[in-house]
Amino acid sequence: LVVHMFNPHVPEADIVTFLQRYMDILGAGQKIIDEEGYWTSKRRYMVRFHASDVEVVCVMSPPANFNIRPNRGYVLYPGQPRTCRRCGQLGHISVDCTTEMCRGCGRAGHVAAGCKNPLVCNLCGEQGQTYRMCPKKARSFASVVS
Repeated sequence: LVVHMFNPHVPEADIVTFLQRYMDILGAGQKIIDEEGYWTSKRRYMVRFHASDVEVVCVMSPPANFNIRPNRGYVLYPGQPRTCRRCGQLGHISVDCTTEMCRGCGRAGHVAAGCKNPLVCNLCGEQGQTYRMCPKKARSFASVVS
């Protein structure tokens, strides 16, 4: 499985915490280096997907794109189902998507301004908290010192 984070400074611990919602991580992630020796902001992980609760699908697939706070990332792996990168549903692509998605609770059908559902952390998936308050996020040096 390959994870591409557009911000290379996202802590690997946060990426692993996000991925563990969908799979078991088998070892440390490896940075993918290009032919000139530069890091591509991609990491490769060996994983074992969790079983799905849905009988039609045998494994729990992570979303093709995700956010860890404001940082966008993509997940790529062989056999990945083709889904809309906006709403995560099968059957169309993001250019044709008309589904409103809430950034607060992550549900379809409304936007954050009118959301009445509890907030959902985009790192660990727990309700009632955001990334800023998440106890599972990696601690930075600045947060420890201050």
